[in-house]
Amino acid sequence: MNWYFLRHAKTERPTPSVSDYNRKLTQKGIQQVEALDAYLSPYPIDRVICSSALRTRQTHAGLHCLQGLETRFTQDLYLATLSQWKGIVPQHACDHCLFIGHNDGISDFLSWLTGEDLSLQTAGFIHVSFMGDDPLALAQGTAVLRHRYRPQVMSED
Repeated sequence: MNWYFLRHAKTERPTPSVSDYNRKLTQKGIQQVEALDAYLSPYPIDRVICSSALRTRQTHAGLHCLQGLETRFTQDLYLATLSQWKGIVPQHACDHCLFIGHNDGISDFLSWLTGEDLSLQTAGFIHVSFMGDDPLALAQGTAVLRHRYRPQVMSED
């Protein structure tokens, strides 16, 4: 099984007037999404599981290559911890599934899953292969890192 993980693109800094859940993408984030759209278009993604936070929804919306795919927006992925990721992935995973979420949980989960020290920066993408047929058999070290990518864009923010 091939699974793909994407951390949302660059967002505005937290402020007292805007909740963390409602932070928007910055201009740099929008540029990152444009670059990701071109990069991800050859991937055979079949399903998307995305945090319902504004920044992840905006990241998803800018990825035109995902339009028309089965997509589920879930509050469960908003700032999900390692423990929560362990429960979410087996529930939703299929071959060629993309998960769009947040740090630190997404990095912690990928590190646990692959046995490698992986850290996703904003707009970071990782492709892993799960070494089993049943996502319910998910365990530490049961996936292999296949590829990682992060768009490099020039922006002032």
